[in-house]
Amino acid sequence: MIDPSPCGSDARLETFASAETAAKHLSIKRREVLAMARRGVKGAYPLDPKRKRKTWIFRLSELTMAITQGDTIASCSPAKKGRSKK
Repeated sequence: MIDPSPCGSDARLETFASAETAAKHLSIKRREVLAMARRGVKGAYPLDPKRKRKTWIFRLSELTMAITQGDTIASCSPAKKGRSKK
């Protein structure tokens, strides 16, 4: 039988964590965790992806795995918005 979860069977039972908890887990600031989420880090999930202003939740195991493997940006990361420098 193939395990449908990308991170193993434990990921199905793992609860989601807040940005504050994820920041403490990674020993970085909450603001940095949220910036990583906006850039598409694996393990970060928006509660309502259609909202402009998102509330993020995290799976600590996926977040840790992405960082330790050096794969912190999801393959389908959102395009950068903002002004171009002249």
